[in-house]
Amino acid sequence: IKNINSLNIRIPHKIKNCSLNAYLHIVNNNKVRNTLIISPPGAGKTTFIRDLAEQISIKNPAINILLVDERAEISATVDGMQMLNVGPSCDIYTNCSKAFAFENGIRSMKPDVIITDEINLDDDLKAIKTAITSGVSVIATIHANDIYDLKSKPNFDEILKNKIFERYVVLSSKNGPGTYEGIFNENLVCVYL
Repeated sequence: IKNINSLNIRIPHKIKNCSLNAYLHIVNNNKVRNTLIISPPGAGKTTFIRDLAEQISIKNPAINILLVDERAEISATVDGMQMLNVGPSCDIYTNCSKAFAFENGIRSMKPDVIITDEINLDDDLKAIKTAITSGVSVIATIHANDIYDLKSKPNFDEILKNKIFERYVVLSSKNGPGTYEGIFNENLVCVYL
């Protein structure tokens, strides 16, 4: 890289309990619902799932969590050491593709839930469907402004038709990052506003 005239440095941090308003809509009786967190860039998706992983791990220690953290943003893992706590029952795959982590994690780590950031419906849908049909719940994030923006994404019609996700949590930056815009069920009916 040459001729740099500016840098954008993002420092991962925790916002304790930021996922609690959604927690009971996602986790019920030690069962984690397949959930998609939706927001534009910078509106708190990664911070939300970081806190959610920790909340699930603390409140439900019997649930095995696999955190697929491709770029080590969620756990802030450096040289194999996580800098941000994501909970005691959370295993972490970093610096690998989602496809690799999902396949090998399901095969060898016995996760009850896989949590991952910034899915691409063209590339990651197969891994997500494999996890769900293997009995593993999935919590993922995706870039979109709202439900209407999400509906226009390629392959979303398949997700909706097959009810792959049971919950959709929409965040925005309207009143600061992490503003809840609503929680929707598998039919995109609002269940929490």
